Amino acid sequence: MQKSVSMVNIRWLPCPICQAESQIKLRHDTTLTNFPLFCHKCRQETLIDVRQFHAFVVASQKTATQDCLAYKNLFLSLSKRSVHIGEVKLNLTRQEFNLLYFLMLNKGNVLSHEQIYRLVWSEEYDGSAYNAIKNAIQRLRAKIAVADDASIVIENMRGVGYCLPQDEIC
Repeated sequence: MQKSVSMVNIRWLPCPICQAESQIKLRHDTTLTNFPLFCHKCRQETLIDVRQFHAFVVASQKTATQDCLAYKNLFLSLSKRSVHIGEVKLNLTRQEFNLLYFLMLNKGNVLSHEQIYRLVWSEEYDGSAYNAIKNAIQRLRAKIAVADDASIVIENMRGVGYCLPQDEIC
């Protein structure tokens, strides 16, 4: 009888909290979306998406357990899937909600077009996806602008991606 040999790919990924390198061992057919990565330096667990051997941070344990995220006067409830600016409730699509959620989780950090597409659409990024991201950002900005006095800005880092600036620096 012939034994099946599973190919193992070893990757070193930076911890999103302390930037220390952590080792992760993946089988060649791993396609998990919430794979735990434990950092031995800061003792935090991070959930990553390892589909197609591309690892992107999904959420750290600190933020994954939080139900509500806040940014200026913008409040997002994960369990209720609702977004409020002050007292005004925003009606967002699933993609707009997920896009805002990942921007708020990573406020102050630029998310590349590829990261946004993989996290929000859960698909492989190709060049044509750029327009889908751009349109989703425009719709999200328009909905925020109706309820806000321009204090909430989604920054565009030309050719790179988008971010929510933290302390006026993006």
